[in-house]
Amino acid sequence: MSSGVQSIADLTTETNPTSGDIPPPLVGASTIVVGNAMYVFGGRLVSSRQMTNHLYILNLTTFVWKRHVASPDCTPPPQPRYFHSANTYKNHMVVFGGMSHSNNSQQEQQELCALDDICLLNLQTMTWTYPEIGLSKYSPQPRYAHLGVINTAQDKLVVMGGQDMANQYIKEMNVLDLKTFVWVQGCPLDGQYGAYRSVACSPKLNDPSFKNNNSPFAPPSTASTSSSLASSSSSSSAGINNNNNNNTTTTSSTTMATTTEQDIPICVYSNYNFADVARDLQTFYPLRQPPQQQFRDHSAEMSGASLPPGLRFPMGHLLGHHMILTGTYLTPTHRSFHIWALNLANLVWMRIDIGATFASGSWNRGVLASDNEVGGEGENNNNSSNKFYVLGHRDRDLLDDYNRRQVNFDHIAIVDMEAFGIYLHPPSTCAPIAQELGLSMLNEPSMSDIELVTFDKKSIPANSSILSQRWPYFSNLIKTTTTTNNNSSSNSSRDGIGIGKSNSNNSIDKNNNNNNGDSYYKVLSFPENYPVALAFLQYIYTDHLMTAQQHQPYILSRLLVLADMYSMPRLSQLATHALHQILTISTASMVYETAALTCRTALQIRALRVMINAKKMLQQQQQMMQQQQQQQYYQDGMMDGENRRPSYEQNEYTGNNFQRIPSQDSSDDPLNNGTGSNGGPSPTLRKLATSKSSSTTYDLKASSMNNNPPMPRMSKSGTMLSNTGHSFTNNNNGFSKFRKGSITALHENGPTSPTTKERPNFGIRF
Repeated sequence: MSSGVQSIADLTTETNPTSGDIPPPLVGASTIVVGNAMYVFGGRLVSSRQMTNHLYILNLTTFVWKRHVASPDCTPPPQPRYFHSANTYKNHMVVFGGMSHSNNSQQEQQELCALDDICLLNLQTMTWTYPEIGLSKYSPQPRYAHLGVINTAQDKLVVMGGQDMANQYIKEMNVLDLKTFVWVQGCPLDGQYGAYRSVACSPKLNDPSFKNNNSPFAPPSTASTSSSLASSSSSSSAGINNNNNNNTTTTSSTTMATTTEQDIPICVYSNYNFADVARDLQTFYPLRQPPQQQFRDHSAEMSGASLPPGLRFPMGHLLGHHMILTGTYLTPTHRSFHIWALNLANLVWMRIDIGATFASGSWNRGVLASDNEVGGEGENNNNSSNKFYVLGHRDRDLLDDYNRRQVNFDHIAIVDMEAFGIYLHPPSTCAPIAQELGLSMLNEPSMSDIELVTFDKKSIPANSSILSQRWPYFSNLIKTTTTTNNNSSSNSSRDGIGIGKSNSNNSIDKNNNNNNGDSYYKVLSFPENYPVALAFLQYIYTDHLMTAQQHQPYILSRLLVLADMYSMPRLSQLATHALHQILTISTASMVYETAALTCRTALQIRALRVMINAKKMLQQQQQMMQQQQQQQYYQDGMMDGENRRPSYEQNEYTGNNFQRIPSQDSSDDPLNNGTGSNGGPSPTLRKLATSKSSSTTYDLKASSMNNNPPMPRMSKSGTMLSNTGHSFTNNNNGFSKFRKGSITALHENGPTSPTTKERPNFGIRF
C-alpha cells in the first residue's frame, strides 16, 4: 500500500489517553456506549481473579473515567459476574446471565455457577432494578459467554447459545418480552454459538436498503405467518404458571398477536477453525412457529474483495444496514485488531483500513454508540452514533493480553465510520404525501405573503410562516423587523439577506392588498441564484431533499454551505448524505471543497480517497501503456531481423488512411549511424518516436497478406486498444475538469434560470 493511502487512512482514527478512575484490567466485562458516555460493568480482576460488580463511566468528551458508587439508600448493584451480556433498551442497560459465585460471598473457595437473571440499570437515575420474571416453559437455561441482542421495535430480548458450567455449548434460543418480562418463545439450535466465535444483530426491516429482493432481509411473504403466530400465542399463554395473574398472560398473548406482520429478523455470523477459516452467516425469525424451520443459510452468498479472517472473541454491532465486525487476529507472524463491515443489503464485505493505529499496542475491545437512545436525554445523536470506539493500551503486547483474556482501558481510539461511507442515514420526518402537499403549497402563489429575490434578479413567492418554522435565522429576522423598518428601504445584513417592502411597480397579484390598497408583500433578498433558492425553499416546505432539482451536485454543495451558514442541522444531514451518494470521480473535487468549507471531515476524507484512487488508476494505465509500447518496439525489432523491409519503407498511416513514403538509398539513410546524411533522424529513431507517440500498433505483415484493414492489438488484460489513440494522460491539468462544479463557479456555470415567478414542474421525484 502506498504511503499516500496510509496517510489518508490515518486521518480516520483519533487516539486519546484516558484519565481519572481508570478501570483495572478486566476479563469478561460488558461495555456499552449510550450518548456521550461509555459504561463498563462487572468483570474479573486480572491481578486477583476476583469478580466485581463495579460500574465505571467514561465521558467521551473529556475522556475522564469515574467509578459510580450508589448511595446507601439506593438498590444495591447485582452480584459480581463476568462473561454476561449487556444491551441498551429505552435508556436502560439490560444485563443477563454470566458466571458468578454460588452466593454473594467473595471467598476464593466458593464454587462458580452460571446465572439466568435479568438486571436493569436506569441510565437517567443510575439506579438498579430487578424485575420479577414470570414463570414460563420458555425460561432459559443458566449460561455465560452467550449472545444477546435486543429488537427495540418489538421490545424483545433474544438470548442464544453460550456455555454451561461443564463448558458445553447450550444449543438453545429464548425470547424475553421486555414489556411483560415473560419468556415468550424458545427453540433448540443446531449450531454452536458463543462469545468466542459468533456475533448477532437485529436489522430494522424498515431500512430502505432492504427493499431489494436479493437482500436476505427483504420483507418476508409467508401466508402462514398469522396462523403460526396465533398458535405461538396460545402456547405461550399455556406455558405460564397458573399462580401468576391473568393480566400478565393476556398481555403476552396480545403482544404475540401484534407481531403478525412484523417479524424479528436475527442475523448470526460465526467464524471457527482458525487454521482453515470457516464462515457461516444465518438469518432466522425467532417469533415464527416453529422458529427452527425458518433458518436460512447465506454463507455462500457473502462476497467482497477480501473476506475477514478468523477473529477471536468477535463483537458485532449494527450501524444502519451494515454489521460492524471486530476481533483479535492472531497468527504465528501477525497479530492485530481488525474491523470489518458487512453490507446486509448485498452481503458484501469491506475491510475498514484505519492505517497504523492498531499496528502496535494491545487493542482488544470495540463498541459502537447506540443509535436508539442518548443517555439521559432520549434523543438521537448522529455525530456520536457514527463513531466506533476501541479500548486498549498502546504500549502493551496484544498476545500477552489475549492469553490472559485481558481488556485494558488506558487508551481509546475513535474511528469515524462515516469516512468509509457507513453511517446512520437521516430519518424521514413525514409521509411522502405530506411532502407532495408541501410542494403543492410552494407552487401556489395565492398562499404567499413574501417574495424571495435571488442573486440573478428572479423572484419566488413564499409564505413567511412556513419559513419561520424551519429557518431559525429568518424567524429571528422577522422578529427584529418592525413596522417602521418595513415602510423604509430594505435592510441588508452581513449574511446578504435583507427584508423590505415590495416596490409599487413589482409584478404582484392585485388581490394581495390590504384594506388601504397597499401591497403587504415583503421582499427577501437571497444571496443565491434561482435554482439554489428554489431547492432551498423546496426543503423548507417538505423537510426533505426529494426532487431532482435538489440532487444536482452543485446545488447540493450550495445547500450544505447554506445549512452551515444558518445553523440548520437537518438540512446539513440531508445534504451530506446526498453528497455521499453522488460521490464519484467526476464530483470528488467539488465534494472535497464543499466538505472543507463546512467542516464535514468524514465527507472530506472520503472524497480525498476517491481522488487519490483516481490518480492511481491513471498512473497504472499510463504504466501499462508504456509497457505495451516497449513490447511492441522489441517485436518490431525482431521482425526487422527476419528480412522484413525496413520500417521506413512500410506504409505509414493514421487510422485507416494509408500514405506511401518513397524508399531512400542506403547511403542517404544509413542504419549504422544515429542521423541521416541530411542531418535528420535515422529510421530507427523515427520508428521509436512513432511507437511512443501512438497508443495503437498494427501488425502490418498480417494485414498485407490478407489484404484486410489492420486490426488493433489486444492488451495483456484483454482490453482492445483504441484506433484513435485516446487515453487518459496524467499531466498538470489532469484534474482540471473536476473543478467545473466547484463552489467558486456556481453562479457562472449554473443552469439557465427560468423567468420571473415561473413555476417549476414538481412531478419528477429523485
